[in-house]
Amino acid sequence: MSDHRELAKVMDLFHFEEHSPGMIFWHPIGLKLLRLIEDFMRQIYQDHGFEEVRSPVALNRSLWELSGHWHKFRKNMFIVGSADAEEESDYALKPMSCPAQIAVASVSEKSADWAEMIFRKLKQIGARVELYVSDRTIAKKIRELSARKIPLIAVVGEKEAMNQSLNLRRLGIARQEEIPLAELEVEFCSLHTEANFQLCQH
Repeated sequence: MSDHRELAKVMDLFHFEEHSPGMIFWHPIGLKLLRLIEDFMRQIYQDHGFEEVRSPVALNRSLWELSGHWHKFRKNMFIVGSADAEEESDYALKPMSCPAQIAVASVSEKSADWAEMIFRKLKQIGARVELYVSDRTIAKKIRELSARKIPLIAVVGEKEAMNQSLNLRRLGIARQEEIPLAELEVEFCSLHTEANFQLCQH
């Protein structure tokens, strides 16, 4: 399975509809599974002395601009305007997007070790990163990852492994460029606003 949408369809867990972009329509099996996971995690929190909180579902556009969601995912977000005609303000729900910020895709098994090295390095600096070393063609991997709106895709082959580099693809930009790993770390940090800058300290 390439992502959660295919898995959900096969297992009859949930589906999406254009009537409510990014929102999940849970099926009985999926909802039961969700409740089991919630109960399990709630017990873990309690055992370790944590308390639960709950934040609002819809938040002002200003927050999404700060987080970067508005710029990158606005077309896939559920947005409503203020009911007050004198107040021009938009509110939006966070899109149902992949939690990954960066995906590392290996062209073949010959470059898998270097891809894994990049993956481990990104994990060390706090990136939410996924590793793709399957036998799918690199073109198919890139199409799947792009469809999931992952901001950065690091593509590595034998040449990149030899040069200790990677080919970086940015969401919405067709052009890719070969860069050293250190530059990818800088690119990752640039995805964060000052509010999240602590994630980039290393």
